[in-house]
Amino acid sequence: MLTKYCIEIDGQKVEIPKECIKNWDEIQCAYKRIDYSGITRSFTSQFEFVGEAYNMLLNLYLRDGFNAVAVLYLYTITNRWEWEERFAAPIDFSTLMWDNYILKVNCIDNSLAAHIKANKGTKYEFSVGDEIPTSVQMNYDRIPMIESLNYQIIGESIDDSTSMKITKPAWNKHRVPVYMTTENVLVNGCLKYGDQTEDEGSCIFEVISDVTLNIEAGFAFDLRTNYTDLTSIAFNLYKTDSGGNDSLLCQLGHNPNVYFGEVNTPSDLNPEFTGVNYGVTALVKSTNTIWKMSQSFDGTDSEVKWRDTGLTLEDYQMQMVYTNQSVELKSGDKIWIGFYGQPWNHNYNGPLHITILNQDIKFSWGGIGERETIDTISPKILCEKILDRICMGKLAVNVDFSSYDSRLINTYLLAAESVRAIEGAKIYSSFTEFVDWMQTVFGYTYYLGPRIKAQFNRAQKYSFIWPNSVKANLLHTMCPGTHSRQVVLMQGTPYFAVLGDNYNEDGSLNFYTKWQGCDSYNNPETGKARLDTLFYNESGGHFFDAEYNLKSFDGDVKRGICDTQTVHFIHRSELFRNNSDINRISNVREVNYTIEAGAIYSAVTIGYEKQDYEGFNGRDEFNFNNTYSTGHTVNEKKLSLISKYRADCYGIEFAVQKRGQDTTDSTSDKDIFFVLAKFESGHLVPDRSISIQNTISNLVFNGAFSPMSCVLANAGFIGMQARKVHLEFASSVGNSSIVIGDRAMSGNIDIDTPLMTCGRVSFTTDAVDEPASENNLVEIESGGILYRGFVEEAIFHYATNEAVKYKLIVKDIEL
Repeated sequence: MLTKYCIEIDGQKVEIPKECIKNWDEIQCAYKRIDYSGITRSFTSQFEFVGEAYNMLLNLYLRDGFNAVAVLYLYTITNRWEWEERFAAPIDFSTLMWDNYILKVNCIDNSLAAHIKANKGTKYEFSVGDEIPTSVQMNYDRIPMIESLNYQIIGESIDDSTSMKITKPAWNKHRVPVYMTTENVLVNGCLKYGDQTEDEGSCIFEVISDVTLNIEAGFAFDLRTNYTDLTSIAFNLYKTDSGGNDSLLCQLGHNPNVYFGEVNTPSDLNPEFTGVNYGVTALVKSTNTIWKMSQSFDGTDSEVKWRDTGLTLEDYQMQMVYTNQSVELKSGDKIWIGFYGQPWNHNYNGPLHITILNQDIKFSWGGIGERETIDTISPKILCEKILDRICMGKLAVNVDFSSYDSRLINTYLLAAESVRAIEGAKIYSSFTEFVDWMQTVFGYTYYLGPRIKAQFNRAQKYSFIWPNSVKANLLHTMCPGTHSRQVVLMQGTPYFAVLGDNYNEDGSLNFYTKWQGCDSYNNPETGKARLDTLFYNESGGHFFDAEYNLKSFDGDVKRGICDTQTVHFIHRSELFRNNSDINRISNVREVNYTIEAGAIYSAVTIGYEKQDYEGFNGRDEFNFNNTYSTGHTVNEKKLSLISKYRADCYGIEFAVQKRGQDTTDSTSDKDIFFVLAKFESGHLVPDRSISIQNTISNLVFNGAFSPMSCVLANAGFIGMQARKVHLEFASSVGNSSIVIGDRAMSGNIDIDTPLMTCGRVSFTTDAVDEPASENNLVEIESGGILYRGFVEEAIFHYATNEAVKYKLIVKDIEL
């Protein structure tokens, strides 16, 4: 293959003879595909110069030292007999070595692929709304929370135990001290709550807005308290309405006192209670167990008679008896807990006692926070900003998304700090995290487009355009004395000039197109404005075309002087297409077929990292990760497709609830959430159009990003190990009872559309021309077997006709 080499020094590009590069025959280009993404190219990095090139580079180094700048270019001839640039690389003078004959130096690989490889794992931070623009604010309408409080009735403690002895007058209802023990209230807007005292009017709740209150209360009482008095005691929940009227809501715990003491033997039990007093109990000393008037405990005998519970007195009375009820409350209601005791003796007005051995009082209700707005960020913009940082201004990078997945255009990113409304919010991400998200959720990968030369060589700032309405003389001579520091563009002309300090008799000004430093503005050969320079001031950028017409430059000035390259994100099925053009190579040898065992998996774990929420809210969350068994037993290798970006809607809800808190979480505050959203009545809101069943709330969202959808997005990639793969659901770290779009989270998934196979075929060929397209199918025939596949690796030697070595990812085989 015909090649030529050029070196650019001081803006001048000079062709150098091939014999000036001693190792010209070692120069090679390697095509490689990593992680089933697009092809990247790399070139020989060290060059050995002799002769004329030796002298040029040595003189440059002796003149400028490590600040020397030189660029090496390699060109090859095309079928149209035109020279095509293969690579251009700056020379790294810090690696310079020479002797009397050879000068060795490395070239810096400043390609986008090299920048990405070196910095893809680096996490960058961007100030939201400043360093990275926001897209549109999302109107977040919240997810209902289950609020809960636990209370305990307080009395006289007994022997350092948890038991409480309560003493109150007989008859009537009396407030008791009630203290809150556990609080799980996140977005409360319904109830004002607190501890209750014995004072008149004291309460545990004041209702702010109408609400349904769920009550779960359990008590264990000491049966021996007051049993000789046959006293019945209850703890009740009362309501005082806005009009001051009291009413009973429900009974929390009740000790009817049906314990009738001790007897020696079962025969001593009073038969008179049979069939009359269901539930009456007594302690039989001979069995040391509680006997009870009851039907059979297993339901096989309906006769009410004395039966042995098999439990000691201590065990029997420690059994918790629970009450579960729901009550409707209105704004203005006050809720309180009262004691009511009813002695057998209706004339008794003394104190009554009850010992609570154990208690569990829990109230819960639904609450939902107020709507909040959250800044959103475009995935495309974030990726471009990351790549700008990676390239450090040496290359302008654009990002393009395929329209294959319709979800992507309606997907918005949320910085966790924006969700929390932290002042000066930042978003944090590495390129690897972004790529993993695109792969896991959408099944996308990326390839690099061609590098496009910069439109301009340099950018130059000037002050303003001097209006021709002001009388002035434009002189194309060197400014004779001092001049203004301001460089102006003379309106209607292709000349930059400075104002001299000399004035004419008529009061007109003199502007000069030549001054020390004018070559940065005006071309010294033509005297006119430079055509290779982008000029800019506070109003924007401008340039001159070949006819010296002044044009406006639309875009970032820094990008105007950088080469441009596009990173294309596409679905893997678009990269590994069934209908790709076929490049047939007929002259092949050393054909070898192998199996890539590393691509065979016994299990697949896919989705998102598990998040630990405080409290019991969020147990509905399903967007964590699922694990499936493939049925393959070759090895225990697991394919893990996990996105660092989060789709858990409860995570967003809990982050919003932390708004206004001064504390920060160094881990979760650096997270990135993403949401499928839509515009509704002019506002961007979470898209809840997909059906999500078996949830506590119907306001959960992001069902479109479930682990199941991740499997389907990557089906062709996951299925490479067989023509048909049956994924057997193994487990989920989220809510596996969820049904999304009629597909159960715990369901199995069958895949029968593999994009490629686990086979690899390698060969050498004398066909030294590069493939017309890196993503074409390559077809070869050997031993009566036809192989088709995609290039995984190919090594070309430009300057020699040395055989090319290929390795293909096998798509299919025909006998």
